[in-house]
Amino acid sequence: MTVYACARCPYCSRLVPELHRAVTGSALRGSARLVFRTFPIRGHEGSTEAGLAFVAAAAMGRFWEFALHAYARFDEFAPAAQPQWAAAIGLDPAAFAARQADPATREALVESKKEGLANGVEETPTVFINGRRWVGDLDAAELVDAIGEEAERVRGELCAR
Repeated sequence: MTVYACARCPYCSRLVPELHRAVTGSALRGSARLVFRTFPIRGHEGSTEAGLAFVAAAAMGRFWEFALHAYARFDEFAPAAQPQWAAAIGLDPAAFAARQADPATREALVESKKEGLANGVEETPTVFINGRRWVGDLDAAELVDAIGEEAERVRGELCAR
């Protein structure tokens, strides 16, 4: 499953951690993989700065730790807090800030947004299950069920009717 999400989207801040728990926990563990694509939305204040932080954390090998930490502190967001959040998950805050300011990080964020646009993403969160855009409710329980069914279909465990 691929989710296009904004680091400053209030709905993403609730859905993405739930999906992550399902994929890493018992519900979907071993049968699904969650791929995150940063898709900043201009209408979400701080989306570019927060998106750059997500991309920087990914480049430093700590994406999920940072993203989950940031989403858990969604209402406390401030660009100046991000190096402290990086330190809280074990990253060097100066190296993180340098990576966040690196032009290559901005280019990676732009490329992620372009990829989403090319895939028809217009809002966040947008979810693709096995390459197909999910058009149902973006309710975590419903998505987990759909992903589980798709995993069973791929493994040939669902009977054709």
